[in-house]
Amino acid sequence: MDSSVLLMSLGIMVARCVDVALGTLRTVSIIQERRAVAWILGFIEILIWIYAVSRVMENLDQPLYAVAYAFGFGAGNYVGITLEKWFAFGEQLVSIMTQQGASIASRLRAEGFEVAALRIEEANGPLQLLCVESHRKTTPHIAQLARQLDPECVYVINDIRTFSRPLTMTQQPTGWRSILKKK
Repeated sequence: MDSSVLLMSLGIMVARCVDVALGTLRTVSIIQERRAVAWILGFIEILIWIYAVSRVMENLDQPLYAVAYAFGFGAGNYVGITLEKWFAFGEQLVSIMTQQGASIASRLRAEGFEVAALRIEEANGPLQLLCVESHRKTTPHIAQLARQLDPECVYVINDIRTFSRPLTMTQQPTGWRSILKKK
């Protein structure tokens, strides 16, 4: 097996991995109704796919190309999901059912989150239901904080597709977003 076959196999694998990863991000963009992002990702995705599949189809006598194509597909799913979790686009609603509602709500508000508190009844007695809107990147922090203050609490996290008003959190952006916000 010569080096050109190995290089072409590597190229097909990388192209397919990038193509599938972009497809994963495009699908999330479609679900979140980000039309422009979905269009751009779809355009780039299909260009890469045409390149990769044409190399395999033109060289059916090289089974390594098909294996590289399949490996790239599998790896692309992994990479796409990893990237989607890393970017964490979108907003979520964290619903926390707790007997420590006042202390959890107070702490979350001190950190800049908007919290709506409702009294609810469970078979074992009264609870509070705290509803917190957050960016997906901050959702794990909210869940961790709730568990830290009340290990018995129950929380449910839902993606928000549409809401009647934008988030008005007083929490400061972190990471690269904080750099972009500074002027």
